[in-house]
Amino acid sequence: MLVRVTGGEEKLKIPALLKYPGYDCVLKKQNFPFRTLAMIISLIGCIVGSAVFTDPHPLSPDGEETPFCRKGKPSVPPSPNPEVQIVDKMRLEGII
Repeated sequence: MLVRVTGGEEKLKIPALLKYPGYDCVLKKQNFPFRTLAMIISLIGCIVGSAVFTDPHPLSPDGEETPFCRKGKPSVPPSPNPEVQIVDKMRLEGII
């Protein structure tokens, strides 16, 4: 964004703060493709940012999709009480 703004914009009447190579002082116009340069810098920034910053919650080596589930089984052991087991099963199936 900084590269784009410092190059100026005729239609918005923003003067050029940086005079890139090929600047026409008489017409006060940039002949250098600074918009393309801004786009390339942005693309490189996205690629570098993706390489540097990794996912803070990557998948575990076991292939678990969430840290709270273990291969479709609840992380909490089932209760010995049969009524609680029914409620737990309903909760896992999304009924309650």
